[in-house]
Amino acid sequence: MEVDLSQFFQSFFEESFEGLDSMEEELLNIDVEALDIETINTIFRAAHSIKGGAGTFGFSEVANFTHVLETFLDELRDEKQALDAEKIDLLLTSVDCLRNMLDVEQRRNQEGEGTQLVSITIEGDASVKSLHNQLEQMLLPTADPTTDVAAVNETHDAQTTEVTEQDEEAPEPAGFAWRIQFIPNKDILKTGNDPVRIIRELQHYAACKATPHLDSLPNFDALDPLECYISWTIELGPEVTRDQIDTAFEWVIDDCDITIDHIEPAERTESTKSTKSTESAESAESAESAESEESAEAEKVAPVESVKKSTSKNTKSSVVEGGSIRVGTDKIDELVNLVGELVITQSMLSSVGSDFNEAMLAKLKQGLSQLEHNTREIQESVIRIRMLPISSTFNRFKRMVRDISRDLGKSVELVINGESTELDKTVLERIADPL
Repeated sequence: MEVDLSQFFQSFFEESFEGLDSMEEELLNIDVEALDIETINTIFRAAHSIKGGAGTFGFSEVANFTHVLETFLDELRDEKQALDAEKIDLLLTSVDCLRNMLDVEQRRNQEGEGTQLVSITIEGDASVKSLHNQLEQMLLPTADPTTDVAAVNETHDAQTTEVTEQDEEAPEPAGFAWRIQFIPNKDILKTGNDPVRIIRELQHYAACKATPHLDSLPNFDALDPLECYISWTIELGPEVTRDQIDTAFEWVIDDCDITIDHIEPAERTESTKSTKSTESAESAESAESAESEESAEAEKVAPVESVKKSTSKNTKSSVVEGGSIRVGTDKIDELVNLVGELVITQSMLSSVGSDFNEAMLAKLKQGLSQLEHNTREIQESVIRIRMLPISSTFNRFKRMVRDISRDLGKSVELVINGESTELDKTVLERIADPL
């Protein structure tokens, strides 16, 4: 039986918007001089959850964008890159961009398929593409941020050609030290994970050879683009450590079968001889594949400011009227207890009414008084369930003040008092945009 995933869309959007709010709050509170790695971990986990949900529900543009953002956060988390004010600006702009993309998908889902949304696009949006390319540019280990992506690709192709031409004269390599059997589950793509990106990550650590196995690949007519039919044998050079390999596969460990074997030095020589004859052909093929794949996206990276302007125009409240609300368990427990007391009072009144006489008048009055008390408390408890701290609205000022202070070159400190005051959810929804 096929499950209709659209019934879970609203929950996904609400959790994703909460995750973005958490990411923004953590980014605004970051102190680059005394960086807490757990803060980066919190931001990374929120991005990973959004990416996984977007992949599961078929929001491919959101999943692709978040995957690049997640990879960048992973490098910050592993201290491969140092965090500075410029990168925080880039991450905040990425959060804005993701919020707009999710807002588009949410409104498209609410208005129904086939509905044309005026001035609302994701795929093909220049600002999204620009920011996507800028994040990818940050991942290049030796790339200059001002360098055109196309120029980087040309340099890479030239280096690949040079290595291929000199292959016959090059000394025999030391061989591979690791052999990995990587068999992804068929549904791995639906979780937002891409096996090819994992292999590319391994290429940063050491010499890498990935041999695909196409035995399970069906005929074209039976091919499902959302399923993965390919497995790989991956061989890595001795420079990589077991911890680095485990880190690369950390997020797909439950979505694949993986075997990691260490190759002894004696085996390496034999492995080198058997693979050397095919390396030239594979290098040429991989260079051609990389060129065709990356040339479609190669464009000059636009500055962050243009993305900020685009995202600020379409920024809307992520709270949807009539949506769900998160309630603390203490409020639910209180309501359950009050309902229990109401049931007891109702039982007492029933027993009085079943055999009523004048002597039971005092007991009836006591029961009615208790009923009135219970009803009033339940009403107040239900009202409290709808109450949310006003900080959820006023916290948006932190970002606005930060952006304005940076634009004006002035130091501004925002102090908010009474942010724990609670208001009804509907009131907060109504005042958010005017404020």
